Amino acid sequence: MKLSALSLLIIFSVQFKIFGQIDIKSESEILAGIEWLSTNPVEQADKEFVSKSADYITYQFVKYPNFPVNFSALKEFMDTDRKYKYYDEINIVFTSNQLANKIRTENKYDLKDSSIKSMNKVLEYYKLLIEKEPDQRNNVLDKYSKMDKKELEKQIKKMLKK
Repeated sequence: MKLSALSLLIIFSVQFKIFGQIDIKSESEILAGIEWLSTNPVEQADKEFVSKSADYITYQFVKYPNFPVNFSALKEFMDTDRKYKYYDEINIVFTSNQLANKIRTENKYDLKDSSIKSMNKVLEYYKLLIEKEPDQRNNVLDKYSKMDKKELEKQIKKMLKK
């Protein structure tokens, strides 16, 4: 069974309506959970993946309700193959790292800088994923993986302008 990010949101909202309270993790627990999501390539249905994803989504809703999720830097990946086995997981790694960057920088948050850092986390995740499942290569992520730092930054800036 594969859960999407939308499914996680539904589970969260139903749980909140039923129980009326939310268990909010601490900032350090959230950052540790995001790091775990970024370094453990597992399917989204994995119990720990679901738990840590729900924790970061809950934290964002409660602590940063007006923080926008921006997928622009991932647009090329998102537009290529929605049937990619780890499509949702890649999106969660990217967006959770945007939140981690917001937490770490507070009022000095910069979308470009955060997108670059988040993409680097996606590429680290992707490298671990390919080591584990070599048949899960993705053309866009392969292309980004081969770029040097300046090329990748240029690509992300270009995507943010669209």
